[in-house]
Amino acid sequence: MFPKFNSQIVLTVVLVACLPTLAVAQNSTRKIRVTPNAISAKIGTAINWESEFEAAKKKSVESGKPIFWYVPRLARTFMDRKKEVDRYMRAGPFSNPTIIASVNEHYIPLMAIPKEAESESFELKPFKFIEPGFLIVETDGTASTKLDRITTMNSAWLAGFLKPPTTLADPSPSLVRARQQFAAGEYEACKVINRMRVPKDDSIELQLIAAMATFRLNEHDAALKKFERIGQSFPDHPLGWKAAAEGQRIGPFVRGFEVFRELPVAAMKAGRNSPGSASPANVYTEAQLWRRGIEFLLAMQNENGGYEDSDYDFGGTDGLPNVHVAVTSISAMALLEAHSRPELKDLHPRIESAIEKAGKYVMDESNLNLKDKDEIFWAYLYRLRLFNRLQASWKAGAAQIGTCLKSLASVQTSGGDWYHEYNNPFVTASALWAMKESESLGGTVDASSVEAGIAALQKCRFANGAWTYGSPRDTSKPNSEKVAGERSVIGSAGRTPLCEGALFVWDRADDQALLTSIRAAFEKHDDMDVARKYDDHTASYNYGGFFYWYCMESRSQAILQVQDAVARKEMAKQQRDIVLSVPEIDGCFVDSHEIGRSYGTAMALLCLADCKKANQESATR
Repeated sequence: MFPKFNSQIVLTVVLVACLPTLAVAQNSTRKIRVTPNAISAKIGTAINWESEFEAAKKKSVESGKPIFWYVPRLARTFMDRKKEVDRYMRAGPFSNPTIIASVNEHYIPLMAIPKEAESESFELKPFKFIEPGFLIVETDGTASTKLDRITTMNSAWLAGFLKPPTTLADPSPSLVRARQQFAAGEYEACKVINRMRVPKDDSIELQLIAAMATFRLNEHDAALKKFERIGQSFPDHPLGWKAAAEGQRIGPFVRGFEVFRELPVAAMKAGRNSPGSASPANVYTEAQLWRRGIEFLLAMQNENGGYEDSDYDFGGTDGLPNVHVAVTSISAMALLEAHSRPELKDLHPRIESAIEKAGKYVMDESNLNLKDKDEIFWAYLYRLRLFNRLQASWKAGAAQIGTCLKSLASVQTSGGDWYHEYNNPFVTASALWAMKESESLGGTVDASSVEAGIAALQKCRFANGAWTYGSPRDTSKPNSEKVAGERSVIGSAGRTPLCEGALFVWDRADDQALLTSIRAAFEKHDDMDVARKYDDHTASYNYGGFFYWYCMESRSQAILQVQDAVARKEMAKQQRDIVLSVPEIDGCFVDSHEIGRSYGTAMALLCLADCKKANQESATR
């Protein structure tokens, strides 16, 4: 039961949904990105960077110091948002006083894109080295340390790869206490700053911690103003530059990529015992991942109820409001699952409040851009799935399901499929899954819409079980009569359970076809995993990093539909093991930088919830 989601709130949400949209932008693929201001543009410049490898190598030999080589990106990389990810490093670890002092004192700092010969020597090639990352190159020219795939930034962890500085004064007791309080999640205590009798540098960091605590307490607008004031007050200090970047929402903290919370000792060995910022194996139990993930989600929600850390703009900046509604719905779905877990009972009041605010946010059409045609599908899809779950779990939100169904049907094309940047089978399959779920809860689903969607989906299936990436234009010969090549078979394996499962739930495919699709997804999982942490598509099989958790969550849903109890239980275990193998050092999850860590964390928790349900059903069926 969800006591706060009462009839008065439902009525308010429905009325809000009827208000005219405030969005005025036309559908566009134009990407409008933030330009750093004069203060935030300085991030990272406190380190005395060389810009050419050969010059750094010469200084290294002369001084006897190794090279600290920061690689912001590779040549000919497929990585999108290279500038934005680079700023996370500059405003995160490269604004940290300890790291600045260490790199300047003990190393020859180098920031450079590797040239062809250097790429060969140090294996700095796309997908082998996923930016951002760094190397420590000794005076003999060998790399003693190489760290890439940094998608979660923690300065204490990264400092562990460096020699400690000898030129840095010990922090004052006030700063030590504030750091400890923030790491422990005592954010209210961190908001009160005692700057008396502390050095200037400590005073700046205390103000920064207070602003970060304000953000973690869901007061995002107030926090952004605090960050901006700190930058203006200290325009010549690295922490002032960092604050300015955070105030413009281009820093790693406000985007959720920089964490300061307490980490287990074993997690600090990430990068040595695991790739990049991924947690080493067996650091966290499933229960710990749930707690850490939900605490992160609770702390990332804006006061307006939204999760707005994603900057996925492949369909244009005008689609971001719709992406935020989708991510908010997904995050609320994960919070709803957490509410059923007894070990999180102490968080239930906060979870209930967060879901209530999220429900209002996603149904308030002033938070949507109705004129965007690229990402509006995701907003309509996931808010329908959220209210389906609210209805199923708490018997709340039934009034919204009809509205959500109509919205989803409104963006179905004349050919029967649905559109996300382009017509394709996987969004069509997602729509059919959600509509079936609504129907099972008593919702009124348009049968002609369903039939048109199924017909469009079936045109995308090859005879050997592969699926097209987009909807086929030439339908003179059905794909069902064609055999796809190996590239298409591997490239569509991640999406196959989603598409096959959509046919299955509408009784257009049998259990054997569903089983085959899930087994294919497991068999080809490594090909999909290559793209994880990568913004944009791989060159080989067209997997994008932003498809990883989408495919994983739909695979988990498909496993729930398997009729054979033994097979369902085995697949649920295999799926759970994969999820438990990929958390970040702080126990949260991510695939691409663009969609963000709120999305990745929520999707991973939804996968774990479905795996648990699959095991429970194995015991009851």
